[in-house]
Amino acid sequence: MREIFSRRTRARRRANSLAETLAGTALLGGMLVGILTAHARMTVQTGRAGVRVEACRVADELLAAWWLDLDKLPREAAGPAGSHPGWTWRTQRVKNDTATALDAEAVRLSIYAPGQSGSLPAASVEFLVANHAK
Repeated sequence: MREIFSRRTRARRRANSLAETLAGTALLGGMLVGILTAHARMTVQTGRAGVRVEACRVADELLAAWWLDLDKLPREAAGPAGSHPGWTWRTQRVKNDTATALDAEAVRLSIYAPGQSGSLPAASVEFLVANHAK
């Protein structure tokens, strides 16, 4: 009798009930969905960061070229970013009382990613230019 009882107890300990199996599967599924969602968000953020880094490179190249001859620096203009196909830029004067007090003007350079010239810029920078450099 004792032998039969111990075999049944061992058999019960080895097997999982349907409720335990379903709970484990639900927990595993929830974790998998969380991991996949986090991965998708990370991928999107990485892509956006890459666009911003490239926009900063474009702005740096444009400003470096324009800074060589401040008389030719465009203050109200737009155009393609030469060595970066599809990228565009736009400059515009910005009202800035501090710049005026310094006998300078503030100019905003906006960089747009390919296909996004009408939307928000990928990067934007404001800088001061002395008025005597016109």
